[in-house]
Amino acid sequence: MSPIGINENCSRANKAWATCARIGAAPRRKPEGDMCKLLARQDPRCFTQTSRSLRISGQSTSIRLETAFWEILDAMAAGEGMSVSRLVASLYEEAVDLHGEVANFASLLRTVCLIYQGERAEMAIRRHPPA
Repeated sequence: MSPIGINENCSRANKAWATCARIGAAPRRKPEGDMCKLLARQDPRCFTQTSRSLRISGQSTSIRLETAFWEILDAMAAGEGMSVSRLVASLYEEAVDLHGEVANFASLLRTVCLIYQGERAEMAIRRHPPA
């Protein structure tokens, strides 16, 4: 699958807004600024969901996350010197120990990835503060 160019992506969005206006739907806000460019530059595979089969607390299960989150979990596991399966199982066990249950584990994993990325960015800023 080839990435969509910025102009092509924005052009598609403009056509969609025009269609909404014609059929009487509430028009959506037109993308402006850097966000349209940021998303349009991304490889669409980052947003593709992938399932992985894992064992957690002795039970086989399948977890479905976007590829970008699996890549972060891969990096976290490598940094800890363990497999992704072991990392995910450890996170699950920690969540159960703290909260007694996990209502939406995939959501918890996404949040853990965001926290991890935020902490890494913070550490990088501390090591190399902006001039």
